Amino acid sequence: MTDTALSTASYVNDHREEIDATAREAADLAALAESVSEDLPGYVDQAEAARDDVNALDEGLASLAAGAAELRDGLAVASGGASDLDQGLGALSGGAGDLHAGLGELATGSDELAGGLAEGAQEIPSYSDEGRATASEVMSRPVRLDSEIENEAPNYGTGFAPFFVPLSLWVGSMMVFMVLPALSSRALASSAASWRVAFAGRVVPLLLGFGQVLIMLAVLHRFLGLDALHWPLLLAFLLLTSAAFTATVQYLNVRFNAAGRVVALVLLVLQLTSAGGTYPIETSPRFFQAVGPFLPLHWAVTAMRQLLGGGDMSIVWSAFGVMALWLVVPLLLTWLTVARKRVWTMNSLYPALKL
Repeated sequence: MTDTALSTASYVNDHREEIDATAREAADLAALAESVSEDLPGYVDQAEAARDDVNALDEGLASLAAGAAELRDGLAVASGGASDLDQGLGALSGGAGDLHAGLGELATGSDELAGGLAEGAQEIPSYSDEGRATASEVMSRPVRLDSEIENEAPNYGTGFAPFFVPLSLWVGSMMVFMVLPALSSRALASSAASWRVAFAGRVVPLLLGFGQVLIMLAVLHRFLGLDALHWPLLLAFLLLTSAAFTATVQYLNVRFNAAGRVVALVLLVLQLTSAGGTYPIETSPRFFQAVGPFLPLHWAVTAMRQLLGGGDMSIVWSAFGVMALWLVVPLLLTWLTVARKRVWTMNSLYPALKL
């Protein structure tokens, strides 16, 4: 044997007990390992079950945390609701006090009402059967409307004739003096009296105006059915109106020459709005209500309404007087204007040169 083998055998002999003890422990350890290997599948199952329980516990804890958060929020809302409830209870308490005071006033008012009703019941008069019947009829029909039409116009045209007939006379006068001269230059230069010169320029327009009145009334009566209660007065008034309009328009042309036609047109427009022919003058502005009575067309329209349908004849006589003034005053003014035009001045003999 070699020296190594001898030393190994010597070492084994010296440590035999330890080696045997180690061998016994190894055998025990092998037996324990075999036992552990047999029990290991059960331990694995238990570990997996424990892991599932841990997962379930984790989910439960998460749900518990969420519920705790919701509980916290709910407690906050409940705290706010409790504050609102406290304020509402305070308001309810104040309202209850007001209600109590109001009930006291109501009770007082009820007593006053009962007393007033009792006094009123004592003052209610007692009616007979006839009186009760009369009172019931009056109370069932407390207001009755009675309407009465005075001087009713038979048709629409008759209602507007008082406006358009005098208006046509004014327009006719304007048209005549647009064609015929208001004065004869030869008569103006003659030795005839001034009133004769003025009258000479008025004769033909006056006759044309009278002819216009006669033809217009004949056509309106014969073909359009116009009728009047006072034909003679109507004819006389329209002849006077035509003469007044002719005299007025002639004076404007004599006094202002060509510009007189413009003045006549302005007067026509002013009279259209102040005559009250289409609507009552009271519905017009105050300015037209004020100037209307000073213009001839206003009186012509008013008087012709009375003459066609009837009415207050004093208005007609007033219109005759006003229209006579509108005839006489322009005649006198035309006479004076003609007399002044017959005085020759240097401006007349040597008029300014106009290009």
